[in-house]
Amino acid sequence: MYSHKAGTADTVTVPAGKRVLMIYAWSTAGGTITITPFGGTAQDAIPVPAGGGISIPLSALLNVQGAGLDAGSTLAFASTTAYLVIFV
Repeated sequence: MYSHKAGTADTVTVPAGKRVLMIYAWSTAGGTITITPFGGTAQDAIPVPAGGGISIPLSALLNVQGAGLDAGSTLAFASTTAYLVIFV
């Protein structure tokens, strides 16, 4: 079932029974998204350009075991003016 989290700059934890479908972020001054897969280590920060946004579709990974962002994974949004994470 669809659900989402939205906000400004925060850390989002993927809820139990969910996987990430899509990530969006916007920033006025430039920001980053740092993803830590459940049970793994933080990945390199993804830049969000100043005055712009970024979208990261993960739908292609939904049916690949171990490839998606599952429950317990975290997404840290720093210096972002808005974000949206869509779960299924």
